Amino acid sequence: MNSNQLAKLNFGSKLNHFWRLDPRRIFVQNLPQKAKLLDFGCGNGDVLKRFRELRPDIIITGVDILDYSADVVKHGCEFIKIEKIDDICDFGSEAFDAVTCIHVLEHLDTFSYTHFTSCLSYVLKINGRLYLETPHSKSIYFPSLSFFSTDGGPINFFDDPTHIRPSTEASLRTLLSRHFHVEKTCCYRNWVFLLMSPLFFLLGFISRRLLVLGIHHFFGWSVYATCKKVK
Repeated sequence: MNSNQLAKLNFGSKLNHFWRLDPRRIFVQNLPQKAKLLDFGCGNGDVLKRFRELRPDIIITGVDILDYSADVVKHGCEFIKIEKIDDICDFGSEAFDAVTCIHVLEHLDTFSYTHFTSCLSYVLKINGRLYLETPHSKSIYFPSLSFFSTDGGPINFFDDPTHIRPSTEASLRTLLSRHFHVEKTCCYRNWVFLLMSPLFFLLGFISRRLLVLGIHHFFGWSVYATCKKVK
């Protein structure tokens, strides 16, 4: 089976169905009705599209330093372009019921960490919840396959030259506990994708995207935390 035949199977869209079984889905599913959600570093809005499909009742605002307005708005979400971290404070104190921040922290220098989490806390309501996900420190030990297509994301942490520092469960808990009650820190895995990883490894000879998917979920390439703002 070549890559064209694989594409005809629409395998990627079939896999999207199983995203509902991962920690991001659980976080969004448990938000209150008509919650206001801020996604910091939303990119092209692919994740927000899934959030919207799962919870059409919630009000979603995505922010990014690049202009993804055309992509994000078509998914029924608001988009705000920002220039720096502080700009989210313009939303006002306690403006959101929830904040998601997926693969942003690794792009920041350590001097920005505390200021970053302080801004997230500022815009989050009391008892509001935060989901933050970033590459695990184990990702620095993975072999680099940067000479292949970048489709699907990096395998070695430094395959993305904008990455600065990965995290561990302990370091993430320490960072976030300054402003939040940390409920959980754990390796990010979708358990269906974990079980399917051997198949993804095999199909990786055809699709690098599936190879990356298998590696990320089998080894727990990322770490995430869920938190609550209590004061």
